[in-house]
Amino acid sequence: MGSKSGLRPRTSVPMAYSEIAVLTVLPKVEEQIAKDRGLAEGGVGGKQLDCGLLAGRSSVGRGHGICNPYSLSMSELTEQFGDIDIYLFDQLLRGRIRPGMRILDAGCGGGRNLVYFRREGYDVWGVDEIPALAGWEQFRVAKVEKMPFPSADFDVVLSSAVLHFARSIAHFDAMLNEMWRVLKPGGLLFCRLASSIGMPHLAVGRTVLPDGSERFLVDAAMLLERTAALGGELEDPLKTTVVHEMRCMTTWVARKM
Repeated sequence: MGSKSGLRPRTSVPMAYSEIAVLTVLPKVEEQIAKDRGLAEGGVGGKQLDCGLLAGRSSVGRGHGICNPYSLSMSELTEQFGDIDIYLFDQLLRGRIRPGMRILDAGCGGGRNLVYFRREGYDVWGVDEIPALAGWEQFRVAKVEKMPFPSADFDVVLSSAVLHFARSIAHFDAMLNEMWRVLKPGGLLFCRLASSIGMPHLAVGRTVLPDGSERFLVDAAMLLERTAALGGELEDPLKTTVVHEMRCMTTWVARKM
């Protein structure tokens, strides 16, 4: 693994809408809706396209676009996207996760972040120690630190609320290094994890939080150091949500260089 110093986030990447306001992402949605409507009017191969609940079909296959969120009820949104993490949804809206990419959810649990990808025909896989998705042919029962996939196998690796269950720094690094191993060069690592960012009085490592839960916490320095040591680069600035002074959740998105 290579090493970098002076790591800086990419300045050309816009902030996630959930950090500032929904209005910052609505122009992107409007742009996509306009594209979807254009495809629907022109059709593909002489055929009209369905721009209903699952809008934006094209010659690249299912999942080309995002449907018009203004026209959907809450039940329809849930049906299409499930209980998807809002920061993962942001990555989807910005086109960083596209049809044709091979995706792994490392520590997928019951698959709450996989609803959209599975129904839209993405090449998506899930791994977890608990066989909640045992009936799905692209699910594997395995530990995140020892996954049954070859190196450089996936374009995107997702880790949502997994790394903060590390038992120690060694366990944290084992899971992180394994996810990085199966990620292709140029691939995207998306992580949501508990941190002490925003509550600096909390210690890094296994810590009992004010809400009574115990988590493995990281800080910004640790995430930046790990990104550099892996030879990666931040795709977004680190973003942290402080939940009523009870816990902090950080979004860490890195590109494998």
